[in-house]
Amino acid sequence: PPTKPMSSQQARNRFSVARGYGDSNDDDSTAYSSVASSVASSVSAIDLILDKFEKRRGFKFFQAAISIWAIVAVAKNLGVGKHVYLDPADEVEKEAHGLRLSHETGDRPRVALVRPFARSDADKLLKSFELWDSARPCGNYKTEWNLEDYTVYGDRYAEDERPIVDLVISFSGKSGDIEGYDTLSTIQELFDARNGWGGCFSEFVSFEAGINPEDDIYDHQPIQTNPHWVNGPNEQFRKNYRFIKNKGYASMIMMESDVQPQVDGWLDLALSEVKRNQPFAVLGSKYSGNSWDNFREEIPTALLDHINGNAIYNTTHPLLEKMVNELEKEKNTIFNAIPFDYRMSQMWTEGSKGIPSDFPFKSMIDPATGNPVVLD
Repeated sequence: PPTKPMSSQQARNRFSVARGYGDSNDDDSTAYSSVASSVASSVSAIDLILDKFEKRRGFKFFQAAISIWAIVAVAKNLGVGKHVYLDPADEVEKEAHGLRLSHETGDRPRVALVRPFARSDADKLLKSFELWDSARPCGNYKTEWNLEDYTVYGDRYAEDERPIVDLVISFSGKSGDIEGYDTLSTIQELFDARNGWGGCFSEFVSFEAGINPEDDIYDHQPIQTNPHWVNGPNEQFRKNYRFIKNKGYASMIMMESDVQPQVDGWLDLALSEVKRNQPFAVLGSKYSGNSWDNFREEIPTALLDHINGNAIYNTTHPLLEKMVNELEKEKNTIFNAIPFDYRMSQMWTEGSKGIPSDFPFKSMIDPATGNPVVLD
């Protein structure tokens, strides 16, 4: 069954949300208690005043009304309940905080690190951020990290050329979903408490793909028979791409909830790979394990060569735009039964090598014909 995401309080206990990033003596540790005490003291003061009125005139109704007003007013001024920006269609200017990078980017490109999640893997996404304290996204490399190895991976950016990176959390559902909202709010609290993970990220952005619950499906059990088994991730990818492209980001780094960094500076490493390999449409990795060794010659070329969906997508490249256009045209066809990363590999393989694609699910029935799927 789907795992219920952690509440904000549970996440605070796990991540020490109120503690500033790398600052053991930071006064921010009292942030949450100060909000509560401010509200309490304000209400107590008003309560004391009104108690005198009550003794004189019996103003119990007004005492209750003004106490409620005080709680709301103080909470509003302290920013309580303002953690999540839920409407990406509206432009909201946000002030940079502390070491976080500013909006003044000049000619520096903007990159979106996109972390998609559905209700079923919200808890997994929250847990994945635990490693971001020990394997930091940028800078402050561990002493055992070999900088010679670092240069092998790619070219380092000069500080004034480094792309501005925003953290984009993409929820597959709609903004009215309480569990989705709670997860987004908790992650922003982490983001703010860690100062954008040590200044590596400029802004926190949340996005709702708006997929209906009955269509937000990712179920491996009926993979051979249900043409909608991977509809959720496919639709979320298409909508993520359009959102990122329309916002003017140059690249989208896809990092799903089960992806866990292993070394300090992993974001810098990814950016250095972008610099070294430009221009490209999709930059990522093929499967390099040994699970296919006994039947590798039977596997289609498009599957062998396909790049895992956790990759870097160049939103300015015309080839990627054409492939996503094709995915959008196919969303109501039998081709949507193929995961988006494998389907893009089929397009590339057929276009560049002339190798026609086979439909991978031999037992699946085409709803349009009532017969097994046959690709023309």
